[in-house]
Amino acid sequence: MTFLVQFIRFRRGVPEVIRTLHLAAAEGSSALARAKSLVGTASWPMRTDGLRVMDEGGRTLINWIVPVAPAQPTKLA
Repeated sequence: MTFLVQFIRFRRGVPEVIRTLHLAAAEGSSALARAKSLVGTASWPMRTDGLRVMDEGGRTLINWIVPVAPAQPTKLA
């Protein structure tokens, strides 16, 4: 089955699709795992805040928000 994976950025709290990929997978969670594996590659758009996995009919199956990395503590000299 082919799934649509949309890379989403939030601007002023409103989701904006910045790229769409067509991925072949057995189920939606497999498509999400394949999309997550693109982190750090040229296929992962800059400033991506989340992913949306949709079936061929355009129904949203999974919404995933990229976890925010904790702030790094600063060293005091």
